[in-house]
Amino acid sequence: MPLKKPLGVTIFASLLTVIGGFTSVVIFIELIDSIRFFGATSIGISSIISFFGFIVFAITPVLLYASGVGLFLSQPWAWKAVVYFLPVLLFFFFANLAYGVAWGRSVLLDPSPLEVIFENTDVFVNVFFRYAVLVLPVIYYFTRPVVVLYFEQFLPKAPGSKK
Repeated sequence: MPLKKPLGVTIFASLLTVIGGFTSVVIFIELIDSIRFFGATSIGISSIISFFGFIVFAITPVLLYASGVGLFLSQPWAWKAVVYFLPVLLFFFFANLAYGVAWGRSVLLDPSPLEVIFENTDVFVNVFFRYAVLVLPVIYYFTRPVVVLYFEQFLPKAPGSKK
């Protein structure tokens, strides 16, 4: 007898879908705005740091939306993305936002990244605790046995197995 989908999975799936879709629209508007004011060269990748920023800001909304739809459709890959990949990606997303705020508050002339971090430690601690409050309950919920068993029933069975 198949297990019923836990209610938290449906709620979190719809939340991920809405957040992913909304952030995709916001980032698209920001890109258009940047091109309009600063030209097409403003969205170019000129260094390794801008490449990592592009990866974080381009992949995060897509992964949020795709994993939300995948959870709603009970796909095991979406469960793995929420438990393993999404927390890491969100950590870099929050760290990138914190660095932007800390760099803007920095009073040093041409500071290095470590100087910015040590000068504005409060920003990074605050963002880390916000990340922990948002992500740890989700990981806890999705690693509970009821949720794990629900998604395990959709994994392909080995040939010759009796389950």
